Order: sequence, then C-alpha cells, then structure tokens
Amino acid sequence: MLVQMNKISKDLANTMSTNYFTKSIYKNIVEENLELHKNLFENTKVDVIKDPYYKQAIPFFRSLSEDDKLILFSIIKQTSVDTLSSLFIILDNGVSLEGFEGELELLHKNGSEQVLSGDLQDDFLEYIEGL
Repeated sequence: MLVQMNKISKDLANTMSTNYFTKSIYKNIVEENLELHKNLFENTKVDVIKDPYYKQAIPFFRSLSEDDKLILFSIIKQTSVDTLSSLFIILDNGVSLEGFEGELELLHKNGSEQVLSGDLQDDFLEYIEGL
C-alpha cells in the first residue's frame, strides 16, 4: 500500500482541527503517493516487475515525452485530490451512500472526543485552492 499514514505528525496526538487533519491527509496521501509513483515509474527495472498492471504501465510511461510525463503526474495528482474530496463529502454527510442508513462521524479520540467531520470537504478544498 502506498499510503504511509504513520507519518502524520505526532502533533495529531495532542490537538486536531479539520484544517490540520485535511492538510495532513493531503501531504501524506497526495504528495507522498505522487513521489512514490514518480520513483516507481522512473526507477523500477521492468524485468523485476511481477504485477501485470505495472508491467504495462511502466513501459507506457517511459515511452512518453517529458511533457507528457508531467501531464500524467498532474492527472494522478488531480485524481487523488478528487477522490479525497469525494470521501470527505461522504464523511461530512453531504452525500448518502446507497444502502447505508444513519450518519457518519469522524472522531479524534485523545482523552476526549473531537468531531472532525462536518467541514472536511470545505476545509480540504480551501487548502487546495491556497496551494
């Protein structure tokens, strides 16, 4: 799995805001995974690949011009952002899931409980727009 959630700052253990949480998620999922993908596509030896997806994807990537590689990474980044935004709106109860009844609530527990859901998507998109 590409995501390494254990790298979220240890400050999360003390206090958490939705702004801090969404910024940390962006850095840990979007930025770190993009770097992992870049490294994988640029440095993996094709003859050691076992995964059928990467057996096709890596030679395809290497056939691209440098400009097209940048475009591909922009697409990967935007797809990650869109996916997280969609997840946050579900956690905020802005979109209901088929067959799921009730409300979702994301809590941060550290001696006390702090509700994080409610404004996750708004805070996330605000952070993205400020980059």
